[in-house]
Amino acid sequence: MVKARPAARRARGARFVDIGEGKQALEITVAAQAVEGKANKAILEAVARGLGIKVAAVTLGSGGAGRLKRIVIEGEATLLIQRLRTWVSEE
Repeated sequence: MVKARPAARRARGARFVDIGEGKQALEITVAAQAVEGKANKAILEAVARGLGIKVAAVTLGSGGAGRLKRIVIEGEATLLIQRLRTWVSEE
């Protein structure tokens, strides 16, 4: 689960945040406005860049119009989890 923070003064890295009911999401802050899919595109690009994979391997599963989104990432799960942990710890 990804929590979007569009229209920031500047894009920031990613971090885990509580979203209620004992759940967490990866919060990604982007400078793009939430207009015509621009913020969604920026979030997918940020995820790809953070994980060191191609943008084509990252798609929006659901939540296109909301702040909470499900992102689908193609690749080997163990490697992606390792890269996610590295990316978030560096921010």
